[in-house]
Amino acid sequence: MANTAVKVSSSANHLVYQLTGDGTVVGPTIASATLLNDMVAGPLKAAWTAAFANQAAMRVGLLGGGAACEATIQLAVTVLDVTAERNQVTADVDTDAVTASRAEINISMSDTTGQIAFLKLTHWQSIVE
Repeated sequence: MANTAVKVSSSANHLVYQLTGDGTVVGPTIASATLLNDMVAGPLKAAWTAAFANQAAMRVGLLGGGAACEATIQLAVTVLDVTAERNQVTADVDTDAVTASRAEINISMSDTTGQIAFLKLTHWQSIVE
């Protein structure tokens, strides 16, 4: 079994995945096509549908670097590490393997079987008064 990412919920402004670790450090990767298929129509999907020139632009536009989007991870279950590696989960965007102008998400997890985390992609609505 590999590390997995399973969609938990989706709305116009958020998408949540449950990440489950099997003791493998690398993965899962969530491809752009999967992300867009899991998103409902709205501002979050519009942001992730945009074309980006490179990985740096994707990070700024989608991970909270000044745009209305961000990604957060909540570690829910931590179990004993197999090695001295830290018990953590990270997510980064990268150029998609199929459509290079769109982003995929690369997840790294600790070497702990049974680790569970939640990845939440959010688009923040702004209200100007």
